Amino acid sequence: MFTTWRPRNSRNKVFLVCGTLMGIALIVSACQGAATPGATTQSTPKMVAAETTWQRVLRTKTVTFGISNEPPYTILNPDGTISGVDPTALKTVLSTYGVTNYVGVLTDWDSLIPGLIAGRYDIIAAGMAIRPVRCEQIAFSEGQYSNQQGFMVKAGNPLNLHSMDDIVNNPNVTMGTLRGGTQQELATDYKVPTDRLLTFPDVQSVLAALEINRIQVAVQPTATLDSLRAKASDPSAWEVIPITPAPHYANGGSANDVMAVGFRKEDTDFMAAYNNALAKQLANPQQWASTVIGNAGFSLPPSGVKTADICGGKY
Repeated sequence: MFTTWRPRNSRNKVFLVCGTLMGIALIVSACQGAATPGATTQSTPKMVAAETTWQRVLRTKTVTFGISNEPPYTILNPDGTISGVDPTALKTVLSTYGVTNYVGVLTDWDSLIPGLIAGRYDIIAAGMAIRPVRCEQIAFSEGQYSNQQGFMVKAGNPLNLHSMDDIVNNPNVTMGTLRGGTQQELATDYKVPTDRLLTFPDVQSVLAALEINRIQVAVQPTATLDSLRAKASDPSAWEVIPITPAPHYANGGSANDVMAVGFRKEDTDFMAAYNNALAKQLANPQQWASTVIGNAGFSLPPSGVKTADICGGKY
């Protein structure tokens, strides 16, 4: 089941393992039980290999994952549960290993990777795109789905914005997007002037800035923007359009990003197990599209494109 999500300042539980280097004598003693009064022993305690993240997940049947409140990737429900495409994908894959408890840890978008590296959660399942700069810090599963970049503008598109170049060439347009998101990278690649680029910690703040005309265009995946538009004070005042022509990063790679789960680089066994189960799920693409992607507006991952290709700048 999905348990109540944790707020940004929450800490994960620490699982102590017998035989770790820190405090080994005390831990080994505790694991072996109390000595009999008056007894002596000449045996040397054996070193026990540290438990990996994946081994702990299997043992406890619990996984913690970093999220940002960005529907339809992740949705924080009023009853404290979590839904959305990424939690559904996570549960679909890991339930095949008997994992039953899924704990989301709410984090600002630009803190997701630092939080993973710091051990605040086991993985990232928050609609994170595979990008070369991120691959330098963490590892990614194979792709789970892909998105399309779009604009949210006033109804009728009075500023006639369709492409990234339209933003660059109109001095009256300020763009807003998530801080640390791929759209910020895209803006840099297209040379959007820094004084006309505002970034925010979450998409709710992007919408708020749009509604008070602090920004004139929100740039996010169309699925995210559709969800934002529905939450606007007057949804009919806004429209969502795909960016045309489809944008590309400076290295020529498609900006229709491929989304995946993020892992710490040392958690190779976890990622291998995840990829193995994911491949079996994607072998039935119609079922994956129906049960995981649903009506969220995403597409199946592009055929033949591997995470290694994207990390290497080949897509």
